[in-house]
Amino acid sequence: PQALLDPFMSWHPTWQSASRWMYEGATYPLKPIPEEIRLREIKAALEYGNHKSSRIHSEFLVAKLQKEVENGWQLPLTIDGLLGIKDSFVSPIGVQEQPKLNQDGSRTPAKRATHDLSTASNREWSINDRVAKEELNPLVYGFAFLRFVHQIVALRLRYPDIPLLLSKSDLKAAFRRFQSRGPLAAQTAITTKGLGPLSDQESEDPIALVALRLTFGGAPNPSLFCSMSEAITDLANAVSSCPNWDPA
Repeated sequence: PQALLDPFMSWHPTWQSASRWMYEGATYPLKPIPEEIRLREIKAALEYGNHKSSRIHSEFLVAKLQKEVENGWQLPLTIDGLLGIKDSFVSPIGVQEQPKLNQDGSRTPAKRATHDLSTASNREWSINDRVAKEELNPLVYGFAFLRFVHQIVALRLRYPDIPLLLSKSDLKAAFRRFQSRGPLAAQTAITTKGLGPLSDQESEDPIALVALRLTFGGAPNPSLFCSMSEAITDLANAVSSCPNWDPA
């Protein structure tokens, strides 16, 4: 519970934001869009559908979206149901082909689904272009490599004769660990136009999917994840270095 963590974390510069996101869901600081323009943009998005790469790799995307629905990351709705949600917005999806680096240094072909929140019929009204970037928290982990180098040098000066070990962990589906607050979920919706139906659909008509978790394509996501990961990492380091902590 937040009440148990507040005494330990109230001093932390990102805790106020991180704790709010944990209990209320994440939001984007978006500049307002006039209602008539929003309706025009969502109509244009529904007519456009998705990027050409999504149709080329439709089988891959349908399988991926099906899994996201089963995981509770996407909420299926009818198109009319989405249009009835206040401030809803639609952005296209696509597929990026990129090589995957294997442990032995070799590379194999791989695909990544993309959510293009920078696209709108008029670019200035896209989700990413309406982000009030001055309201985002600083992106601290952009300096992670420099911090690692400083720590390695400091440790080597203190311990000149012993090996230094560095571990690396990868948080799978990192942005998907963030739940979206209701308004953001409706603003980051997609459709299945041009992809085909999901496995449990009764109709082959396109449907809408409302993102209940952060998607890979939102400009604010690195800042949000940075604020959360900094708070969690600093809490873990503080607890592990406490002389009264008993891990048993």
